[in-house]
Amino acid sequence: MLNNFYEHIIAFHESRHYRPRVEVAEARPDPGDLRVLAEDAGEAARLMAYFDNTTIDRAGTLLGEYLFLPDLHLLVDRRGVCMCMSSAADDYNRWKTIEVSYRKVNLVADLPAMLAQWDRWPQQQSPALLLDIYRRNYFDFSMELITRQRFLAGQPQGVLLLQADSLDHLFQRDLLAHTIAGWMVAPVRGGIRVRDPECMFARMTTSGMTYLRDTTRIRAKTGGRRLYLRRASRNTRQVPGGGVVEDAAFLRLIADYGFETVSFGDGERRVAEQVALLEGAGIVLAPHGAAMTNLAYLDGPATIIELMGPRDARGFFMHVSAVLGLRHRVLFSSRYDVDGDLKIDSDLLRDLLADVAGVPAQRRTSPQAA
Repeated sequence: MLNNFYEHIIAFHESRHYRPRVEVAEARPDPGDLRVLAEDAGEAARLMAYFDNTTIDRAGTLLGEYLFLPDLHLLVDRRGVCMCMSSAADDYNRWKTIEVSYRKVNLVADLPAMLAQWDRWPQQQSPALLLDIYRRNYFDFSMELITRQRFLAGQPQGVLLLQADSLDHLFQRDLLAHTIAGWMVAPVRGGIRVRDPECMFARMTTSGMTYLRDTTRIRAKTGGRRLYLRRASRNTRQVPGGGVVEDAAFLRLIADYGFETVSFGDGERRVAEQVALLEGAGIVLAPHGAAMTNLAYLDGPATIIELMGPRDARGFFMHVSAVLGLRHRVLFSSRYDVDGDLKIDSDLLRDLLADVAGVPAQRRTSPQAA
């Protein structure tokens, strides 16, 4: 019975009560100066196929009155019919994650009591709903949640309902302050009744990234610095690991090529303060992860070297480089250590750095590089 109940949850745009206002199919950009270096040609081909896809962004009004359960990403009508707010039919990975959260709550048992108290729930007329299952992640919050606000342009300003933990981190509050443009932000914990809510869904798109840059006006000029972005954050990740094994060979190699190590921290810095650490960047070396989101604010030519494995084979930051005209190289490895960090072949990385930098490494010795 429980499985049957959850399998019949629909997305908001599938309801006959939904009135679409925006529905845009956007092709991904031409990949530009991009190369994927992988032992398995199939891995490289699958990654490059990211650019063959089209995203579908949606916004509109869901007519009627609903119980909004933000922690479950659900709207529920008086009959107990549930609609998902954070995903779309073409978003397989998010549906899997949302399903896991559903199975932690037995709505079959709890929903009748919620519906019996319908008129006692507080009510909000015509709010906009801005939510995402990955709202605690810097990339998803920046590139997919915040950018949905572009669909509110031209709409009467009102109340913007958020999940309460969308304000936990400084970067979340900072980006909202840059973009809300007169809307009143109301964090919701538990539940609230909503009538005729404005519903929005969008994934990583060129237009969303353009909106983020234009609205925040945050920039970093490129130059001649060589930066290694250490993935240090432990508070905004969904899973452990995700960094790079920084063994002696790796540290020695980046020292030989004159890389400075940069860490953006655990979300305690404002976005502009994070981006300022990229000022003057000419070559950026980084493991795939949310820290690379800050590349979206670069102005000028630069080379990006992304270290990636099969667990995080996503084209998001290749997309960023394609939009900004950056040279992008992906070094793909299928090897991980016991902590889930990626193991990089030093010889392959050395060859790549020599090619990108145009000169061989200048050997340096120091206690840090030993």
